[in-house]
Amino acid sequence: MSVISQLQRLSSDLKDLQGAVKGNMKTIQAVPLASLVELDPAVHTAAFVMVLAAKASVLREPDFKEFFSVTELFLRGCRGELATDDSLREMTWSSLGPVCDKFAYVAIRLKCPAKAIQPLACAVELVRCGSPTALTAAHPALVQACLSARMYHAALPFIESPALTQASKCTGCRPRDVLTYLYYSGRVYLGTKQFSKATSLFLRALAMPADCAHAVHWQCRQKVIFSSLLAFGTPPEVRMSSGASSAMFDRGCGMYKEMIAAFVDYDLPKFEAQLAKLNDNLVKSRNNGLARQCAAALQRRCLLRLSQVHASAPLEQIKDATGLRSTAEAEALIVQMVQAGELLAKISHSDGFVDFPTRSKEYSSLQSAAQVKQCLERQFALLGGIQALSADIAEEPRYIAASLSDEDKSATSTDAAMDEAIARSLAMQ
Repeated sequence: MSVISQLQRLSSDLKDLQGAVKGNMKTIQAVPLASLVELDPAVHTAAFVMVLAAKASVLREPDFKEFFSVTELFLRGCRGELATDDSLREMTWSSLGPVCDKFAYVAIRLKCPAKAIQPLACAVELVRCGSPTALTAAHPALVQACLSARMYHAALPFIESPALTQASKCTGCRPRDVLTYLYYSGRVYLGTKQFSKATSLFLRALAMPADCAHAVHWQCRQKVIFSSLLAFGTPPEVRMSSGASSAMFDRGCGMYKEMIAAFVDYDLPKFEAQLAKLNDNLVKSRNNGLARQCAAALQRRCLLRLSQVHASAPLEQIKDATGLRSTAEAEALIVQMVQAGELLAKISHSDGFVDFPTRSKEYSSLQSAAQVKQCLERQFALLGGIQALSADIAEEPRYIAASLSDEDKSATSTDAAMDEAIARSLAMQ
């Protein structure tokens, strides 16, 4: 009897199946991926995922395409036949994490991460069994695939719904899955420019209890610096469960100390000097893009501070304050900030000055401006209705008859004469 046939026979008893897989691990790892077509994902879910996990641990690059195809077939068709018992669910999905991790890794290596999103989304929906807030072992791989494909919008529904308090072993969730899920989700929020949410997720990842420092912790520790500067203009207050790890990471992030101080002090030349000095480190750590965004944000902060101090300022002064090369670039920055609702300004080309009108505190936010716009739209709609009603009343025969003078009424004693008077009134209107 072949190994696959034996696993088919044991699919009804998960404990025996798990024992058979562990006892024949080397034999199962040597099984060709093509032989897995004998297993039905909807019937032999546990056997299928256990064999895939065994194959994933020894997978080589020549088998990437075949592994991707077989795993995609499984993720789209698995059903979890023993989903009613938590202990059996835990046994079934305990191998799902390694399979999803390898599936996302292979998709990225094959340069097709977008193709992995839908199968992983199917796995998430299946494993959480109708609970929209359950975190599963497939979540980190799904968010990673969306991140690699730069399809941030596809990841947002899966980022905003899971609650970490509902992460459990019966969904195949491992402790490291929570950490990597927070890290990848924070990076997705960086991609969508939601820096405050990214900062929150990075800080939550850093605060997670851990026996030792993890590479994900170090990545979060670096990225939270830039996300906090972009979101709040200040460095983050990081709290870690391990004092030793916290001290080690603080020493490692000491190279950003002068850059952070320059940002907080509105010192654009010093910030740009530090940016050039740390360019190699930033490129190596893949934080160069975030640092460049901080430089652009500092320019906007310098302009906002100038608008709060002066009622008007020449374009030349704005150019110097923002570190731009020409007054045309300074003018373009002003227009961009006005369009984004960050600044209220009036540019005079005749004298080269920019006025900064005082913005009413009551209507100082985009939200309040949107509320005013909605109110005006409702009033215009009401006015249009009143005008239409007035037009209808003006053409009403009884209204016209009531508005006729006594002389006209005496001359229109018959119905025909009344109709003629109404027609003359409408013609005059």
